[in-house]
Amino acid sequence: MHCKISTYCILVILAVQPIFISSQSLTLCQENDYRALRALYLSTDGDNWSNNTGWPTAAFFLANPNMPLGTNINDWVGISVDSDGILKRIFLRSNNLTGVLPPELGLMCRIEEINLRSNQLEGAIPLPFWDLVSLVRIEFGTNNGFNELTGSLPPEIGQLTNLELLDLSNNEFFGVLPPELGLLTNLTELSLGGNTGFNEFSGPLPSTICNLTQLERLRLGNNLFTGAIPPCIGGFTSLIILDLGGNPNTNNFTGPIPDLSTLTNLVNLQLQNNSLTGPMPAYLASFTDLDILWLQNNQLSGCYDNSLASLCTQLNPSFNRNVFISIGNMFDAPWEDFCSTMDGACCDSPDTEDPIVSCTGDPIIEFVNTGNCDAAVINFQAHVEASMMATDNCGVAMVICSPASGSIFSIGQDNTQCHAIDFSGNTSQTCTFGIEVVPSILYPNPTTINDESCPGASDGSIDITVSDGIPPYTYMWSNGATTEDITGLSPGMYSLTVTDAIGCEVSKTIPISTIPDTEDPVVSCTGPVFVYPADPLNCSDAVVNFEADALASMNPTDNCGIDMVFCSPPSGSILPVGQSTVTCQVFDASLNSSLQCSFTIIVEPCPCPNTLQISGNVPNGIHQAFTSISSDGLISTNQDVTYKAGQEIELTAGFSVELQAIFHAFIETCN
Repeated sequence: MHCKISTYCILVILAVQPIFISSQSLTLCQENDYRALRALYLSTDGDNWSNNTGWPTAAFFLANPNMPLGTNINDWVGISVDSDGILKRIFLRSNNLTGVLPPELGLMCRIEEINLRSNQLEGAIPLPFWDLVSLVRIEFGTNNGFNELTGSLPPEIGQLTNLELLDLSNNEFFGVLPPELGLLTNLTELSLGGNTGFNEFSGPLPSTICNLTQLERLRLGNNLFTGAIPPCIGGFTSLIILDLGGNPNTNNFTGPIPDLSTLTNLVNLQLQNNSLTGPMPAYLASFTDLDILWLQNNQLSGCYDNSLASLCTQLNPSFNRNVFISIGNMFDAPWEDFCSTMDGACCDSPDTEDPIVSCTGDPIIEFVNTGNCDAAVINFQAHVEASMMATDNCGVAMVICSPASGSIFSIGQDNTQCHAIDFSGNTSQTCTFGIEVVPSILYPNPTTINDESCPGASDGSIDITVSDGIPPYTYMWSNGATTEDITGLSPGMYSLTVTDAIGCEVSKTIPISTIPDTEDPVVSCTGPVFVYPADPLNCSDAVVNFEADALASMNPTDNCGIDMVFCSPPSGSILPVGQSTVTCQVFDASLNSSLQCSFTIIVEPCPCPNTLQISGNVPNGIHQAFTSISSDGLISTNQDVTYKAGQEIELTAGFSVELQAIFHAFIETCN
């Protein structure tokens, strides 16, 4: 792959959806779709949407961060799923969504369309949103100025290569358009302007916009764009609407109107309130479907080609009176006068004389553009006119070249063929001149990309090999690393800019993901029976903390590590005297689970004496048999009594004064 520097050279490696998806992956997708919709509902005040039929309440979502069994998101208004039950479409247009877009939107697996037009959203579009590579349509614009989304477009937008429609009109976006926009080659509609002028995209249009050749609607009006209109737009032959106009304080495109003669499908052309120069192009007469033409408040001048008279009756009179064409320009006569009397026409009589050209100039030599590696965008219109020396009795209307001015030329020599057309459509012969692009080449290629092996492992790596260009090279990664290769990576997008010794730069963006963990943990309950003593205070049960013993007994293993151990009954439970069975199961971080295994816990009873020994002087009262009893006042020095558990024994002891005293002995628990 030969890449231009900075202006366009971004390599995006996208994960392709597999044709067959495991039931576990489908379950994970459904869970992630639920989490994304839950976050959208909570962050946009879903309880107060205009229509939330079928959706759970905020209270339900707060109580259920994970999707409950039996949940069917297809029953929620505005939600559509595919045949696998995976979220495909969100259509909540004009539904009173207020608040911000949550980052959890980036969890959606297969979303193709999201339409949130004309709500009351604010804040930036979260960065994970631009990872939704399955998106085909994005509609966040508004006709009424309600949405107030803000921020600039990030380079990550270049990942959405399936995108066909991008509508961000009438919000509050700003900044230059990223060159990665040119990666969206399937776009048929790009709407970044609007009729309210809230967006403030600025700077010249990136040269990579030339890649969007499938566009049918290009709306960039009412921003702050500057510079020349890229001539390559003249090659967008499917265009129906081209809006580059503005209000007096918005867009300010300069230079002549480029050759748009091949845009014969145009219905709406808006170039008003810029600083465009030159004549009103004669080729506009060939746009037989043109209904709206706004050219006012530029610096256009000169006469009207006679053929333009056909537009006088063709254009919609409600939108194209004099105020929309000649007011604020310097034409030889007002448009209305031309339409009524042909005043300001280029020739009083039909012009049948062809222009004359002579290609005598030197070849155009251009170094690769700043920030480019192997090609150059060459704007040679001024060179062409000087080289061709085109003349005509009624004036030259335009010079048409192939390849056109503003095209991308590869390193080496090439030829451009040009001819001139006058205001009556007469065409000159073709002449040829040379163009040469002088190289400085740089190729950074990722040779090895290792994804994170397990969730949380942070062991991804990228190995880069740089060829050509002029060494030594310098490296700048988006994570701050300055080495050629990087390791210890978590999932994410990693951008690299390589600069050679002469300042030639090229950039690539490389994704690192996590290898899905589908391997279940393995356990083996082969340990011994665990024995614990009963609580001596009641001798009927024991609080048993067996977690360490359970782990030692189960010997759990997993390729990505054990995350959780669940046992029933759990460690710390009160177990009765005797034998109990504990059943355990382990889970890894991806919620893969092991088979259940069981082990035995025995709670032994309290030790029980079977003999009460009495000697010496014993006070009256009730005595337990856990200690020997002695007294100096007994006639009998000692005696042994054997009794059973729970039995109360009444003993009579004689004292030296030949009085008798009675005392009791009692064992509370015993097997």
